[in-house]
Amino acid sequence: MFLKKYLSKDKISILILTLIFTSFIIGFFLRENSAGGGPIDLEHEWHNFNLLKENFLDFLTIDYEASRFPLYHYLNIKINHYIFDKNDFINSFFLYSFLTPIFFYLALKYNFKNVPKYKICLIVSLIFLSPFFRTSSYWGLQENLAYIFFFLSLISFQSSIKIIKKYLTIFLAFLSFYADQKFLIIPIIYFFLFFNSSKKILENFTINSRLVFLCFVLIIPALLIFYKWGGISGPQGNKSILKLDNALIFIQLIAIYLLPVVFFQNDIFKKIFNILRIKNLLFTILYLIFYFFIKNYLFTDDLSEGGGWSYKIYLLIKKNSLFFADLFYFFSSLFSFWLLLIYLNITKLNFVKIIILNYYIFLSLGINILFQEYFDPIFNLMIIFYLNRNFFVSLSFLQLILVNAYYFLFLISCIFFYS
Repeated sequence: MFLKKYLSKDKISILILTLIFTSFIIGFFLRENSAGGGPIDLEHEWHNFNLLKENFLDFLTIDYEASRFPLYHYLNIKINHYIFDKNDFINSFFLYSFLTPIFFYLALKYNFKNVPKYKICLIVSLIFLSPFFRTSSYWGLQENLAYIFFFLSLISFQSSIKIIKKYLTIFLAFLSFYADQKFLIIPIIYFFLFFNSSKKILENFTINSRLVFLCFVLIIPALLIFYKWGGISGPQGNKSILKLDNALIFIQLIAIYLLPVVFFQNDIFKKIFNILRIKNLLFTILYLIFYFFIKNYLFTDDLSEGGGWSYKIYLLIKKNSLFFADLFYFFSSLFSFWLLLIYLNITKLNFVKIIILNYYIFLSLGINILFQEYFDPIFNLMIIFYLNRNFFVSLSFLQLILVNAYYFLFLISCIFFYS
């Protein structure tokens, strides 16, 4: 009776959220850099802020030191008139980053009705455990703005007013894209959600034709900027190039987020055993052939940045033993592939899910250097809202706590590595 009275699920979840949120505040004062590169990126962003204050079109020149659109800086310059030095820049971004989890909470409430409060609190706490969300918040980076517009689009999508739902959602989705290019997947998702059958297109021809026109108008500025940049990632950005070896990195990067989804499935051991089916064994053999081809001919073993969690561990082991480093990378790669294989076997794929997975595959193959930040925490949000929509909200109280513990360990590992 005592435990039920004083340690209810709601109270424990609020306590956990409070503790994680407190760690988020402490991280700011300790100048945490759990994603790496925070101080260096801050110098670039501060330079860009001052550059655009002088001339708002200078993002088209070689002096612009970012790979993203300048929407965040424009809003700061126009709205925030209290930035006089670098500390003001950092502090204002940290304060406005508090909006992100608030809109995350609202997006969850609107998209998952009648879900207990303790589950919403425990899911919201996950964003405070994201190394890149934390680093962006502490060092004045741009990405958190994209998450705000993304969450607002999720809220708008639940609107009961059909016309507002379509136009406003698409507009907010494009704003998330203009805050960060990798969020292009958001307007793509909504486009196919609104046009998921030819029958609906014919029934609502006027509305849908206007929506197509709106999408066309909204994408034009991006196409013009890409043309001027000579690519999709800024004058000095991470240039586009076909990188087959990034397929190995991609599989290992998303394994971080697929592991809880696979682990907490019902009859998980039976589903793991299913990997021994002939079809899955053939996929494994093909992957091993691909792995050894990449490892022998295309693998780069001296990247100074990027590569993901397993590559970072590989470099640490390589300092003492190349043999054990190669052995670790092989088994981590194979384990990650099996996770993906099991995930694909237990997930009912639809058109939107296929689009999302293919988008991230082609994004990975088309970038010179692949960073964990391209998936953290956006891929987890894709799982929550699209890929496995009911997974997190269906977890038990204990399972959600274990998921938080898992991402807490991931955060601690990142902090330890970069320290």
